[in-house]
Parts: sequence; structure tokens; C-alpha cells
Amino acid sequence: MRTRELWLLMGVLACSGSSTVVVPATPSTATVAPAPAPPSVSPTPAPTRAVTTDSQPRRVLTPTVQAQVAELPRTRPVVPEGLDAKPCTVRVGRNLQGALSDARGGDVLCLPRGARYVGNFSIPVRPDTGFVVLRTDPSVELGSGRMRPSTSGQLARLSSATTSSTLKFLPRSGQWHVLGVEITSDSTVPQGPVALVEVGTLVERELGALPTDISFDRVYVHGWPQQHVRRAFAMNGGAFTLTRSWCDEIHATGYDSQCVISWGGSGPMLIEDNYLAAASENLMFGGGDPKIPGLVPSDITIRRNHVTKPLTWKGQKWNVKNLIETKSSARVLVEENVIEGVWIEGQTGYAFVLKSTTQGGTCAPCSSSDWTIRRNLVRNVGAGFSFAGRADQRPGSVTDSTVRRFQVTDNWIGPLNMGHYTGDARPLIFVAENHDIVFSRNVFEFSERVREALLFDISSGTRIAVRNLTMANNVFPKGQYGVGASAIGEGLRAWQVGATGRSTWGRNAFLGNSTVAYPPGTTWHGNMAQALGAVGISRAALDRAVAGVVVER
Repeated sequence: MRTRELWLLMGVLACSGSSTVVVPATPSTATVAPAPAPPSVSPTPAPTRAVTTDSQPRRVLTPTVQAQVAELPRTRPVVPEGLDAKPCTVRVGRNLQGALSDARGGDVLCLPRGARYVGNFSIPVRPDTGFVVLRTDPSVELGSGRMRPSTSGQLARLSSATTSSTLKFLPRSGQWHVLGVEITSDSTVPQGPVALVEVGTLVERELGALPTDISFDRVYVHGWPQQHVRRAFAMNGGAFTLTRSWCDEIHATGYDSQCVISWGGSGPMLIEDNYLAAASENLMFGGGDPKIPGLVPSDITIRRNHVTKPLTWKGQKWNVKNLIETKSSARVLVEENVIEGVWIEGQTGYAFVLKSTTQGGTCAPCSSSDWTIRRNLVRNVGAGFSFAGRADQRPGSVTDSTVRRFQVTDNWIGPLNMGHYTGDARPLIFVAENHDIVFSRNVFEFSERVREALLFDISSGTRIAVRNLTMANNVFPKGQYGVGASAIGEGLRAWQVGATGRSTWGRNAFLGNSTVAYPPGTTWHGNMAQALGAVGISRAALDRAVAGVVVER
């Protein structure tokens, strides 16, 4: 999967901290017409079972907020209750493929504990409806928590000895629940599968042909320490669920690698309570142009996962990039995760890379919009959030791929660019036109190695960093240059040039000080306690939100 390197987007001029900024009598109020409405998000096939999500009321924004609020996922996949407790109906012997091909709705296919199946297994379309369960024998106690390598010893194992997928879901297949199974590759081959699990084949050209209603619970999906495996789940189908599972040792040289990637899947998707370790992008949406017209991966919920890269991968042959990236997706909720472990290598160490682009220039609707990123703990990273709206667009492209409607609230980010976790050293950067961004109640801990706390890169072809930006009640380390804009300088002038349209600046607290004028509402503090008090934030609330997300192997 071709991914341009983020450092190519970062050709910015260092902002001088000694620039003199003239403060006008009143801040600039030039009116910029609102951005045109984005192209309608692709139609999403109605999954066999889906429910509306997020019963919590939306947070009421203050009257000063101008940016449009991101829309939450409309639906999420649902796995019928009671599947785990259903008794075995088929005891699978040596012929696993035969059992998969012959399965009918209501079947429970039980694999012997510790059984080993080597091959490239496929799940075809069935003539009936109803979920089929594929599981290790119930005599293996799975427990109610997350699957871990230390508890996986008795699982039945499916493995591939080639570069083809271990388990593939063919067009129009669906209604499968995979429970308590190990899915991997042959440890003796240097090149493992391109994808261990392949949902969809990318030959589907209509929504109805996508595999759908596929769930994985308490599975152990992994490569091996010195092996090239590009993907754990290539999720290019309809309704998809991954819960209480462990994804590990997903890495490659010369190619990107991910635990979960979707560019040809419609959604909805639920990714909850998992360990996810991959070298390039742990989670990736977009990155390829779908064959189905108008398709954008949509209605994605990412909750209570440990998203990480082991430090032992640093300096190895693996292509390390970021932790979560989007190029094309809509209505995504990223909530109460622990997100950690990235450094400068294949890219410059950002936790989040939030782009909007058509990968091959053939997908006009491809874009990223309506993301809500809230109550996450981010730590051990080289940089924070990179918004890059049109950064990858080719000259003459007709694609409207501006990043739109992102709401980033109540996140806590540890010190950037420290120790082994080096990187671009910026908490927040806006590149190449982004629209309607709310960034509020986020805390960045102090670090002496921060450059700009907030950089508006207006050196790109669009000359626009962001329209309609709301910045309120955040805590930033001032770093070297505080709020900067390329070729402009620091402080109020940088804000006025970089944040256009209906942008607002509320209370924002900085650790450090500056002699340069900043927007009204800026406060300066000598320690974290003072800064937190100024914006009314407590670490305790975040700790409660992510309690239990990190578990031992």
C-alpha cells in the first residue's frame, strides 16, 4: 500500500520567537464564506443487524464555538447474544475446509483443543441465513476478558505457509462468529501472508457483494518476531466486529503494515477491547481506491483498545510510521483508548495522522470527515496530531478531499519527543486546508523538546491551514515558538493568518511564558497544577476512563 511519507509534508520554515507582532485594536473579523458541503458519504449497506449507537447525550458546546460538530457513528454491528454458549453441532476433524464449505446457519463448528490446521481457508457464500460459529472446543476456558498470549496455549491454530491469507471471506459470504481461535502463519517462512484474515476480495463492485456480519472475539492473531506480515485484518466488507482480541507482530519491510485496515469496506465496524500492535499504522482507513463507486468506510467505533508499538521494534527493519491514520473514512469515534509508542523512522512520530485523499486519483468521494476523538490517553510519542487536508492531492484533481468536522476533546497527552520516542516535537499541526475542527480540553504535558505548540503550515499549495477552528480550554507546553505560522512568526498574528473563517480562541493555558502578543484568553503558568486549574481539568477523570485498558501479556 503506497503511503507518502509525512515528513515530506513538513517542509515548514522555523518561526522566529523574536518577531514583533502588532496587535490591532480588534482581532480580524473578516468573513470567509463557509466551505461547501462535502460530497455525500457513500451509501453504507444495511448490515444484517445494526443498532444506533452512543446513548450518551452530545456535549453542549459553548455559544462561542463556530465550527460544525462532528457526527457520531450512526450504527454499529451487533453480534447476537448467546452465540458463545451454544453447544457444538459439528466436531471438525482434519478437513476444516470441508466443514467451512458445508456449514449452515445455526451450526457451531468446534475445533479440538490444540489442533493445528495449515492451509489457506476460505468461507463461501451460503444458501441460507443465520450465524455460524467457528470456535475452539468449549473445554478450553476462554474467560470473559481479553485474549492474551499467555492464555492462548490450548487454542486451535489456523496458519498459512504461503503469502496467501490464512482465512478469507469470499464475496456475499457472511454471518460468521469466530471465537477463541489462533490465526497466524507458518513461523518458518520469512514472508507471511499479505493479510492473515481477508474480509472481501476487492473484486466486489457493488455493496451487496461485500461479505458482512463477521465477528471475531477473543482471538489471537499474530505474525512472528522476524517475519514479514503486512496485515492482520484486511477489512473490506460490511458489518465487522473485533473484540477482546490480541493482535501482535504485524510488521514488514518496504510495505506498510496494520492490525486493521479498511479501504474497500463500507462498515459499520466495532473495534473494542483489543491489544493492537503493528509497525506502520496500527489502524488505517483509506489508502486505496475502492472498486465500488461512492464507497467510504463509515460508522466506525474504536473503544478501549491498547494501541501500541513495542520499543524493541525501534531501529529494526520494520517500516514504522504512526498509530492511527485516516485517508478516507466518515463518522468515526475514537474513545477511551491507550495510544502509545511511536518515534521518528518511516515518518516523524505522530500519534494521529488525519488526512483526506484519494490514493490512486480515481475516487472523487474519498475523504475523511466526522471524527470524534475523546477521552484517550496518548503517551510515548514523538508528536501529537497532524491534520493534512489536501496534502496528497495531485495537480488538477477533481476530488473534494478536505478534512472536515473533527472534534478532539478531553484527551491527555504525555511529554512529546522524549527519550527513545523522538519525533517532530509538535503537539498539533494543520497542513493544506482543514475545515470545522474543534480542539478543546486537551492536555499536553510539559516537555523541553517541543517546537511549536501549534503550527499552521501555510507553505502548501492551498495556502490555507484551517478554516473554522475552535481552540478552547487546552493546556500546551509553549515550546520554542508557541503558536506559529510558517513564514509569519509567533502569537496573535500567527493565529489570525493560520486559523481563517469563523475561528475562535477561548481560554488556553500555556506552560512557559512569552513576550509576544497572544490571542485574548491566553494564560501563562509555571507548573501543571496552575495550568489545569485555569482550564478546569483533572487527570482523575481520564484515569477512570481508561482504567483496565492495558493488560499484561
